[in-house]
Amino acid sequence: GDMAEEDHVKKAIETMAELNKKASEGMVEVGVNACTDVTGFGLLGHLIEMLKASGVGAEVYVDAVPILPGVFEYASMGLVPAGTRRNIGFFGEMVEGKVDDVMLDILFDPQTSGGLLISVSNERLPLLTDVFSKNNVFFAIIGRIIDKKIRVVLRS
Repeated sequence: GDMAEEDHVKKAIETMAELNKKASEGMVEVGVNACTDVTGFGLLGHLIEMLKASGVGAEVYVDAVPILPGVFEYASMGLVPAGTRRNIGFFGEMVEGKVDDVMLDILFDPQTSGGLLISVSNERLPLLTDVFSKNNVFFAIIGRIIDKKIRVVLRS
């Protein structure tokens, strides 16, 4: 809609141009439990798909989820694709916890460029973060696996 600020567009393009090669090599080196690229189902949709395959739940630290500059403001204006609503309709019942509606839109936004969602054991987490840090791979720890059956619990 030609509403995005130039520096926001530049950061989005820079982020989307990053390859997953170094991250994938680091995951193989360390040994992770699971990984998926985050695309059309949004972050929470892909997380739920991983949880279904494993029969476990997850707690997501909403404040730790990296968000590009301007995204919250644009989503607050209602600039979200129809796929966001479809994702919420399809996966929303598996989400617990109170979170701002705008943030929920962002967490289910299908407009992604294949960042990775990785599950790694607590024992291997320090190894993975070390490898990623050494190789200049951007990462954020956004949650943990819990015993709840296929549920996502959102925490601020």
